[in-house]
Amino acid sequence: MSAHRIRLRRPWLRVSAPGSTAERVDVPDPATDYDSPPTQVRYNRNFNCPTGLTDQASVRLQITSLQADHAVIRLNESMIWESDSGTHQVSAPIEVEIQTYLRTANRLEVELNRSPDKSGRPQNLTIDGEVTLLIEER
Repeated sequence: MSAHRIRLRRPWLRVSAPGSTAERVDVPDPATDYDSPPTQVRYNRNFNCPTGLTDQASVRLQITSLQADHAVIRLNESMIWESDSGTHQVSAPIEVEIQTYLRTANRLEVELNRSPDKSGRPQNLTIDGEVTLLIEER
C-alpha cells in the first residue's frame, strides 16, 4: 500500500541565534549566508494531527536533507531523534515513526548545530530538503 504524504512546507519559524527574532520561512529553506555563521539554528512548525488515523496507522516524519554537524528533532517537547555524536555531518534522509507522540495540536522543532570548523570555512545550517508526514495503514 502506498503512503499518503503531507508536506510541511510552510509556515516555519527559524531562529538563527538565541534571543534573536524568529523569521518566517518555507522549507526547503535555501542556504543562508550569514556575516557571522551561527552555531545553532532552530526551525519550529505547528501542525494539526492528520484526521482519520486508525490504531493500525503508521505515521512517519521524513526529512530528505538538512545541513548540520549535529541535529535534534523534537515533537511536542519530546526528543524523537538525535544524530550520532561524533559524526561530522548528519546524513539524510531521516525517517522517524511519530504516531505515539501525536496530539491534536503538534509542535515540531528541528535543532541544527555546527561544530567549530577548524578550517574557518562557514557552514550553513539549514533544512534544504522536504519535510513530510508519511501515513500508511499496516
